[in-house]
Amino acid sequence: MKKYLFLILIFLCTNVHADSVFRNMTMKGVTVGPGFYTLYFNGVSGYASAPAIAGNQVFGNQGYSVEFWTYLVSSGSGDTGRLMHKSNTGSSVGGLRVFTTGTNSIGTKIQATLDTDGTDANCLTTARYNFNTWHHIVVTLDTSLNLIFYIDGAAFSACTQGTGNIVTDATYPLQLGGRQDGVSTMGGNLGKVRIFLNKVLSQAEVNTLYNGGVLVQNQSSPVAGVTAEYNMDRPHSGTVFTDTSIYANNGSLAGAAAWAIISN
Repeated sequence: MKKYLFLILIFLCTNVHADSVFRNMTMKGVTVGPGFYTLYFNGVSGYASAPAIAGNQVFGNQGYSVEFWTYLVSSGSGDTGRLMHKSNTGSSVGGLRVFTTGTNSIGTKIQATLDTDGTDANCLTTARYNFNTWHHIVVTLDTSLNLIFYIDGAAFSACTQGTGNIVTDATYPLQLGGRQDGVSTMGGNLGKVRIFLNKVLSQAEVNTLYNGGVLVQNQSSPVAGVTAEYNMDRPHSGTVFTDTSIYANNGSLAGAAAWAIISN
């Protein structure tokens, strides 16, 4: 385990604030270099979002997979910090939600819920995952509405199978780090986010993405079929984060969402 410093540069609207916040980070097997960026969320308010397009929608009982790297320092606001939220706000109808819950002083459980018109598909980890450590998370959904969690390459499949049909999320933006109404903001960092539409990642493919616990930032997906890919490689124009997939569906930061620069 090596210790690194990261500098949080906060971009609100189009202004770059001069204030800097330093933290000590313990990063598990993560490859970093100069200018290694992540998105940072303060656990109180703020989010990042990208428009709803075909490349990030869950609909029609299709296969679907999402991957991200996260470094949690708290469970976020209301003990339900949203890592990913592809749903409406308030009643949380439609789409997939991945969030923290069941937190104690050293870590948190992670839950994924997919909304259907029958019994929702749901998966809650039995273990709590430590704060102040990078974790690689993959959630897959098959055509029978089974969710599977992979945390740091290991599968966790004790989940509730969904019934009925997926409630469409076609009108809801992809929200990262919090909901677009400013509620349920996560506490920590997101280092990379990928979505694979019409694809259920296999254990072998998850292992390839996990890469032995090494996060390489500016990297095209080593697994085929990616339909959204946010490498968080740099703040292109302050609040914009770039989708390097064929859809080029760029997103933007809002509220207190920030860029965090990691350096050795």
